[in-house]
Amino acid sequence: MQETLDRCPACGKLQSDPIEPEQSAPAPEPAPVREESAPQEQAAVLRYNRMSVAGFILSCSSLVISFFGLNALVGLIFSTVGLSELRFVEERGKGFAVAGIAIAIVSLIINVLAILYVMQLLATGKLDELLTAGHI
Repeated sequence: MQETLDRCPACGKLQSDPIEPEQSAPAPEPAPVREESAPQEQAAVLRYNRMSVAGFILSCSSLVISFFGLNALVGLIFSTVGLSELRFVEERGKGFAVAGIAIAIVSLIINVLAILYVMQLLATGKLDELLTAGHI
């Protein structure tokens, strides 16, 4: 054995311990290879429920263009069917369905009030006055 000041091959620090010339530092053990038993599944991207989206679009359009409340009624039906379908299938769109139902109900109320107002104007004869005066 001889006393030498050698550097560690791994870290480079000076070593003052007696080292055998033919002896070297043990090699580190390789990391164990972990085998996966099952491949990781990617999370499935859920699509929107078509009935919910269609009901929402029809309900929103009924606020702008009204066909005597017909499109609001169809939007209400589509949104309700879409909401009930979401209980049985894994799709997104519950927010669209709920919003479509709420907007359709508001639109139906507005349409009924507008029809009642026009009927009142017809019954009192004021509609003819408004039409001839150019207000409508």
